[in-house]
Amino acid sequence: MKYIIFCFSVLMVYLSPVIAAEKMDVYYGGVSFIGNFADNKRLYEHSFALSEEKNAEGLPILEQALLARVKKINRDDINFVIGGLGNLDTGSAITLAFGVDWENISVENIAGLYKIVVDLHAQILIFDYNSQKIIGSYPVALQVRDVSETEPSPELIRSIIRSLYLNDEYGMNIFETFAERLKEVPIQASFGQYLRVNNVILEEKSLPFIPTGNQGAFKTLVAQSFGKYLSTNQNVSLLPYTKGEAIGSKMALRFSNGDIFNLITPSSDYGIDLIIRGFKKVKAGENHAKVSWVYGSYVRIKVEQPDTNKLYMDIPFVNAAVKEVPISQSSVDDWSAYQESLFSFFDQFSREISKPSKKWLGKVTKVKNASKQLKAFNNILNKSR
Repeated sequence: MKYIIFCFSVLMVYLSPVIAAEKMDVYYGGVSFIGNFADNKRLYEHSFALSEEKNAEGLPILEQALLARVKKINRDDINFVIGGLGNLDTGSAITLAFGVDWENISVENIAGLYKIVVDLHAQILIFDYNSQKIIGSYPVALQVRDVSETEPSPELIRSIIRSLYLNDEYGMNIFETFAERLKEVPIQASFGQYLRVNNVILEEKSLPFIPTGNQGAFKTLVAQSFGKYLSTNQNVSLLPYTKGEAIGSKMALRFSNGDIFNLITPSSDYGIDLIIRGFKKVKAGENHAKVSWVYGSYVRIKVEQPDTNKLYMDIPFVNAAVKEVPISQSSVDDWSAYQESLFSFFDQFSREISKPSKKWLGKVTKVKNASKQLKAFNNILNKSR
């Protein structure tokens, strides 16, 4: 008898580590659009039109393309439930959505050629179906650049955006980017603290560099690009930048099947202000084949607690990016180079927060206690995970 009990005990010791933790159910909601329904067709002209297209079986093409990718995701901690948004009967209410929050097309005639820039941004949006409250979000974004000898038609623009959703003609796909991030981002019933880009401020010295009429779009691009790099490189949830899209503490969300939600957006515990101070171009060198230009971008980043106005970080930065131009090229797209300088800095900054190197800090700022301030920001990020 003692022998049998011993064997059973040994068996339990060896079996217990293999017992898997119960997976959390997360309900898949599908494709949605952030903002009031009346504005969806205007804000997301091409994406919204594609969401209404159906395949031969009468199923929405965008929904089918996204669903196919989500079904392939296998996580140890999450069970994605397909069909239905949340479950009020069982109390399992955590719901996942792909939320489109920015579609922007820019066309510029440079030396007889039309430069096309298409930006497509979305959120991995996690919300509580019962309380209708946003739990967290992780931004995903793509930008594609193309050139046309003739002025691009609406059909050409639509085809570019279609490819960003449905194939990888341009070497990128927004649904694939969404699925790759979804494999690893933390999904839980609540997060400790909430973080958000609250403001993007364009100082007077920056205004002459920004194309006429593009200030609003540029502010959105700055906020969402910063959020993308910070969220991706630090694996942290960031509340959506909703300037002009949210009314009070509510954020409208419409799914492609017609379901509409007015989600409660939590107040941010910590807010980030991005102040664009200006840009500068300096010739660095020239030879018989090319000219080297240095494009400088100047930005100040502030982090504070809105309720108490306590300031955790306030650092002015500068980033220099070199662009080599063939000597035969008659014109240069300076605006794109300035943006590349700024956004490459956002990437660097978000990677350096956790353990900034003295060499990097010496290049980008003259603030003596910058390392200490970044440490304070890193502590905030730890609270927000």
